[in-house]
Amino acid sequence: MKKIFVLLFATLLLTACAEKQATDDFIKKVDKEVAEQEELDKKLKAEAEPVDFTKINNGEIKKDTKLYVIGKLKSVTDDPKQTFYIVTEEKDGNGMYEVKNLSDTIVEEGAQVKVYGTYEGKGTTIRATIIEKQ
Repeated sequence: MKKIFVLLFATLLLTACAEKQATDDFIKKVDKEVAEQEELDKKLKAEAEPVDFTKINNGEIKKDTKLYVIGKLKSVTDDPKQTFYIVTEEKDGNGMYEVKNLSDTIVEEGAQVKVYGTYEGKGTTIRATIIEKQ
């Protein structure tokens, strides 16, 4: 009977250690992914150039160019993968851009934001991965 208890205790101890190791490994993986995403966000912010409505409208901006735009939100959709329009004040007047929200940030119509992302290559559409409320 004593051997059974020892064997049972050893099994429980090994199981608990294995579960702790799996949890520790998962936490390390998540921490690494968060750090990598933070580095990518930092790089995007450093490399993004301000969008120019005239250039984007004339096809002078290449697909996947890193951009940022500051403006007021219009026509925000209710779906989880929000699409909205952002209206900007530029040197030659106003600009309007379609933004596909790929970030976790939920926005509301009328909000003033700074959007970082890449040019989709058609129209005035920007794929946003960072949205900062102003």
